[in-house]
Amino acid sequence: MSWTAPFNGGTPIDDYEVYWKKTTDSAYVLFAGSTGNLLEYEALNLVTGLLYNFKVRAKNDVGLSPFSGEAVIMAAIKPGTPLVPTKTSANTSQIVIGWVAPADNGGTPLLKYAVEWNGGGSSTTFSELFKTADASVLTYTKSGSLTSGETYKFRIIAINAVANSDPSP
Repeated sequence: MSWTAPFNGGTPIDDYEVYWKKTTDSAYVLFAGSTGNLLEYEALNLVTGLLYNFKVRAKNDVGLSPFSGEAVIMAAIKPGTPLVPTKTSANTSQIVIGWVAPADNGGTPLLKYAVEWNGGGSSTTFSELFKTADASVLTYTKSGSLTSGETYKFRIIAINAVANSDPSP
């Protein structure tokens, strides 16, 4: 998380204190350690999928500032890797593929998917073809001139609010 430095009153800020709590708890706890004068803090060892409240206050030689407003943050990680996409239909003008959502969304809802392909031939490089509008879309149709008998490879990347998954096989 990060924040903007408040007005220091003419005395340099030398530390920030970060307080946190699970949203369901009543009392805040001072996170171990200090940030010095850094305007960010990485909260570690949180439970994926839980909501946490954070607030910050500045410290200088004069004293402590009032607390910032609360930030509510869900602890999350990148989603799990989608399974191999499957071919639903194919001809020389289009290929339709489908996939299944990964079992692990990383603790926050999936937002969308990226579809990549290698373009056929001996290419091993993948490029992005499309991003779905939302995570409920689990198919993609590649239209255009396709070569009969050519092998085209597709892979899927799941996207949540935190990061992209590893590409599917």
